[in-house]
Amino acid sequence: NHVLDQGIEGFEETVAALERLGIRSIGTAAAGPVERLAVGPLTIGFAAFTLWRNAGAAAFAGRVSMQGDPA
Repeated sequence: NHVLDQGIEGFEETVAALERLGIRSIGTAAAGPVERLAVGPLTIGFAAFTLWRNAGAAAFAGRVSMQGDPA
């Protein structure tokens, strides 16, 4: 719920920095609500979403998975 504390620009810079560093993240709308990780024959799904917002719904839309988003 604090992902937009530094505004949309801060969110985008953070996501880009994580990608450059090879750090996987979960909870962004672009990646979908569930991030799957295959380990041998086992596939595990990690889900992340937020229920609360620190900015308007429009700022979160298309950026962050929200509770109640279609799966």
